[in-house]
Amino acid sequence: MYYRIRLLRIVAVTLVLSLGSPFLPIARSLESLVAQTPAVQDQKAKADDLSQKGVQQFRGGQFKAALQSLQHALQIYRNISDQAGEGEILNSIGAVYTHLSQYPKASQTLQPDGATKK
Repeated sequence: MYYRIRLLRIVAVTLVLSLGSPFLPIARSLESLVAQTPAVQDQKAKADDLSQKGVQQFRGGQFKAALQSLQHALQIYRNISDQAGEGEILNSIGAVYTHLSQYPKASQTLQPDGATKK
């Protein structure tokens, strides 16, 4: 009888842990969305739009315009403390500089501590 209760407890704990763990990342992302104010959400949307615009300009061969759009998006991401957005933008800016054969600027942009803040 003791073994059956113990086995039942192990199965119950395993079931709870296996069902609960996939939902933890979703709960965390929902908390961060709820914590953002509408002003921050608007700024993030603006930065996301500028990022997409910069990538399209890059693909269209408009490299200087792409740099301007991406750098503007970078400023916004930094203002709202969006590190993920900042990282993506720095990679895009580095790609533009690399394409323009401005390797020192590309290297500086892609270094964790070397990215210049505007």
